[in-house]
Amino acid sequence: MADNRKKMPKLDCPHCGKRCADVADVKLKNDSVVLKLGAEPADYIIECPRCHKLFGLYIKVLHSA
Repeated sequence: MADNRKKMPKLDCPHCGKRCADVADVKLKNDSVVLKLGAEPADYIIECPRCHKLFGLYIKVLHSA
């Protein structure tokens, strides 16, 4: 079974700049904003697996209704 995660768009940590997550498709990546906590309200709070700092993921589609 092929590992399709290698082909998925990546999100980079705003603190260390390393890859921290994969997203399902390019459209979701383009509608997502990765930001440091406190900058804007976040829909999800994620811990970077590399530097272990927290950052927020804001998804524009959820707020455009």
